[in-house]
Amino acid sequence: MTAASHTIPVGTQVRVALLDDDSRSIVVRVDDCMPRGRRILDLSEGAAAQLGLVSLGVARVTVTPVMLVDSR
Repeated sequence: MTAASHTIPVGTQVRVALLDDDSRSIVVRVDDCMPRGRRILDLSEGAAAQLGLVSLGVARVTVTPVMLVDSR
């Protein structure tokens, strides 16, 4: 499962959990950049489906690094 971010380096793996239900979480790999905006992460459709977010569109989540990539 993948995601895009404008602040997290490509190749980094992060755990994404719903803010109000941290028992539902997934690990995704950031594999793309996205334009700066109000969101920090854009999940792929498969990742959003795993968290039950497809119908919501936007949700508040926590993002925790699992494997950091050197951003130099």
